[in-house]
Amino acid sequence: MTKADAALAKANELLVRFGLFDGTDLIDPAADVPGHIGVPLLPDVAAGVLTNCFGDANMLITRAAFDKIGGFTEDYGRGHEDWELLARAAVLGIPHELLNRACFWYRVAANSMLRGRETEVVDLQRNIRAYRRDLPDGMYRLVQLAQGLVHKPDTTVPPPHLAARAMRDGAGRLAFGRVAVIMRTRNRPVLLRRAIESVVNQTYSDWVLVIVNDGGDPEPVRRLIAAQGPALDGRILLVNNPVSTGMENASNAGITNSASEFVVVHDDDDAWDPRFLERCVNHLDSASVEVGGVITHATVVVEEIQNDAVIERDRFLFSDIRVVDLAKLSVENQFPPITFLFRRSVMKAIGQFDGKLPVLGDWDFHFRVAKRFQIDVLCEPLAFYHHRVQGTSGDYGNTVVAAREQHRTQRALFVNAHMREALNGAGTNGATFKDGELLYFGELHRDVTDRLQEMKTHMARLEKLLNDRASQMLHMEDLMSKRLDRLENAIAERASQLKPVEGPGKQSRNERR
Repeated sequence: MTKADAALAKANELLVRFGLFDGTDLIDPAADVPGHIGVPLLPDVAAGVLTNCFGDANMLITRAAFDKIGGFTEDYGRGHEDWELLARAAVLGIPHELLNRACFWYRVAANSMLRGRETEVVDLQRNIRAYRRDLPDGMYRLVQLAQGLVHKPDTTVPPPHLAARAMRDGAGRLAFGRVAVIMRTRNRPVLLRRAIESVVNQTYSDWVLVIVNDGGDPEPVRRLIAAQGPALDGRILLVNNPVSTGMENASNAGITNSASEFVVVHDDDDAWDPRFLERCVNHLDSASVEVGGVITHATVVVEEIQNDAVIERDRFLFSDIRVVDLAKLSVENQFPPITFLFRRSVMKAIGQFDGKLPVLGDWDFHFRVAKRFQIDVLCEPLAFYHHRVQGTSGDYGNTVVAAREQHRTQRALFVNAHMREALNGAGTNGATFKDGELLYFGELHRDVTDRLQEMKTHMARLEKLLNDRASQMLHMEDLMSKRLDRLENAIAERASQLKPVEGPGKQSRNERR
């Protein structure tokens, strides 16, 4: 490592030449002769648009440089991750050196990612994301044109992040736990501390925790993990996305980086009763395979944050749900994800969370689960669904409170997409006409319900107005009655003061005698 140490003293990255072998099971670098020698080029930002001139797994990189880049993006199972990482390093101006010696053996087998990748287009979309944040749309279109991803320079630019795809089994990055707890977070350390403690304090102990830091500052998250000490040793994985990929893609990243029998999404602002996992796992252990998951009742906790202190304002039962009704679920989401423990096998049947949805992804996932599996209900308030008071925005706002208008818009788009799939036959989500019909009637039901609620509100206002008027009339009647009583009393008093007077010139009968 003497040469490597010397090279790293001048740069943050070290790349070496590598030998290419084809399907060799055992490689003896001292005796085997590679079929080809790979030589990385210099980190040319322009050339890196068209070809990987940087290198591959034949790199040694300092922790400081890795953290500055933001690590690998989480498109688990897809290729070009090294190309994207090193291209991002070049864009950031991080220097690297080439050690001109074949020290790394690269095997290309029939089942390798290079030959078994999803598509070349998907891989190319990944590596050019390194340039997306630093190029205007016009230049980015030219990059796509050079890659062959588009054929006209005025073609609409695809989104910079790839959509989620069918799940692949985890690669054992984290020790197996019967329950994988997926925690999505972004710049909310005050709430994240409570969420981590909620998991650590569970009476059921066979769990692993994956925290997906979706585009936020990783340092506060690391400090909170370190503060738990031995409680998280060997059962915690932190996934840092350099840029936000959205809530549903964050869930998918956590799930694909874990191995478990059960999965639950625990957002960073929610919490559990210590018995939540124990009660839910025991229920699913005794349930039939037709039961894909179980939910509990939830307590809504209304709170606000002042000077990094959480102040509770109110709490109430989210819903007295007794059974997960698919018809009602077609109208709106019936339970929050913090209440839902489900079997990992469910996702092999219905797919992952839909990464294209900015909101409503939980509703979409719950709806797809309920179409294929029974969801049982434990009528115990074992989960706490926290809401910040209305008006809270920024990182500490709730999407259900702070982004209501976005929810309305995305709801319409979501229903429209399913109806189009239904009307055109089976769509990308396997929708049939019955699925679209169900959502259509669900939308009609919601519309009628909203109108009835408006009428109910209007009638309540009229009732209040009539009651106010009736109260005013009773008040006026009371005033008039009191005035009449006072008048009668005054007349009676005056009458009692008057004495009878005889007329002048009149004499009594005795006087006339």
